[in-house]
Amino acid sequence: MLYKVTDGIENVTKDEIDSDTKIVGYVTMEELGKIYTRLDFSITTIRECTCEHDNFRSSMDVYDAYSFGIINIINIKAITGKRDRVGFYIKKNLFLVVSILDEDGSIEAVFEHTVKRTNTDTFSLEKFIYQFFDQLLYNDNSAIEGMGYHINMLEDEVLAGKIYESFNADLLSMKKQLLVLKNYYEQLIDIGEELQENANDLFEEETLRYFRMFTIKVMRLSDSTQMLRDSLVQLREAYEAYVNFNLNQIMKLFTEVTTIFMPLTLIVGWYGMNFTTMPEITWKYGYLFVILLSIVTIAIIWGFFKKKKIV
Repeated sequence: MLYKVTDGIENVTKDEIDSDTKIVGYVTMEELGKIYTRLDFSITTIRECTCEHDNFRSSMDVYDAYSFGIINIINIKAITGKRDRVGFYIKKNLFLVVSILDEDGSIEAVFEHTVKRTNTDTFSLEKFIYQFFDQLLYNDNSAIEGMGYHINMLEDEVLAGKIYESFNADLLSMKKQLLVLKNYYEQLIDIGEELQENANDLFEEETLRYFRMFTIKVMRLSDSTQMLRDSLVQLREAYEAYVNFNLNQIMKLFTEVTTIFMPLTLIVGWYGMNFTTMPEITWKYGYLFVILLSIVTIAIIWGFFKKKKIV
């Protein structure tokens, strides 16, 4: 779909694209293949769109007459899941978004929403680009805030000693998600800064503020993500302290039991030798004597532990 922006917004065909008219559009790879020569786009950029790799990095390249970039868009509700992927071309009076991977049509919906909210009286290409990129991050603030609340809840559970079985796995999952999110925002900051530099003079100086606004917003999101990563490190340390404390308590219990039974082991070993010269063997109160000796020994050790507040 291609739109011409004048006094209103009108659908146009690829043959109606005019360098003197402001055009915004969302096209498929097939549609791009039909118009890229007309728009003087390099075949290299087309190949980059169709190139298949497991991992992509969002980036932007600056050419003499246009800028080209690719964004791998994270679904904030499924950060480590499959990403949408779009390319974009920016020329004088032209902003073209290319659908590379948009199975659910979510990016197309964002573009259509941006078109519908466009005020033609104050329209500028820079403003439209800003609004489109801004809409891609629409839910990120609330999602990051929700992750912050979740981390706080986990901290409360650690303090209360309510550690569930998959707690450590959840920490590792959140750590991975925040790392992916941090890298994503850093890449968007790079794109925002490239647009601000305006190396090929596509934009008017006074409209570069839109790209500064976008870059600042992404920087705030990146900073918030970093704060969550720091909080996660502290949570991890609290969890490890909790585990170590419980382990120390178990070792303490084992030590106490060992200390109590060590003298009894000595007594058993001593009287288990059965030398005929041992008077307690033939003494009729010998058995009772050993029982009383064991009880007194345990009582003395237990009283010592109580006095020292060990138990």
